[in-house]
Amino acid sequence: MATQITERLNRKRMSDSVQQFKTSFEMFLTETGADAELIRHLKKDLSAKMDMPYYKEVKGRRNLSPREVCIGFCELAISYEDKDFIKTALAWLCKQQGQSFRKISPQDKKKGSRYQSIARGKKIIWEHPIPVNYSKNYLYDCICKNDLKKATDYLSFLSRVHQVCLLKEENDLILKQYKDTMPNGWDYQNDSPYIRYTLSGMDLKTLGLI
Repeated sequence: MATQITERLNRKRMSDSVQQFKTSFEMFLTETGADAELIRHLKKDLSAKMDMPYYKEVKGRRNLSPREVCIGFCELAISYEDKDFIKTALAWLCKQQGQSFRKISPQDKKKGSRYQSIARGKKIIWEHPIPVNYSKNYLYDCICKNDLKKATDYLSFLSRVHQVCLLKEENDLILKQYKDTMPNGWDYQNDSPYIRYTLSGMDLKTLGLI
């Protein structure tokens, strides 16, 4: 079974669609004059899984923070004419937990955190208070409007909002109503980042958020 999964993922990585994206991504990096270190980090983000275009091609530790990588990408994306490609690239860069656009909201595993108190022997899920799909769409809108400041301010906000450690049943409750969205009219500058939890009937104190 493991061999079959590996073969399937390898075939997907070598498929025409993934290789075409890889070619287009190389063109994007070249035409925007991306910095070598940013290039390495973006390619590392695109090597997070066996079916991703740069799997096992990128070596070395990360020197840039997730926030720096995300801002760097947005800056390049604003200068790039093909915004349809940028939308595709953002989708690729938001697929896996280990990628910068997901890691920008950190996990809190320190002693005394909710993770330490509930994780042992239980199925836990790290949940982004602001769904990644919502953030992806918000940033794409900023890019299309050439508004790097707005994108940067939003990314700085995300970097201050920790992922929340939930039990599976708690996560299921959230997903019933707010899987990929925020409530209508929500404004990150004025409203709580945890509003999805309160509107789903969850106690912020129990979640370790207050």
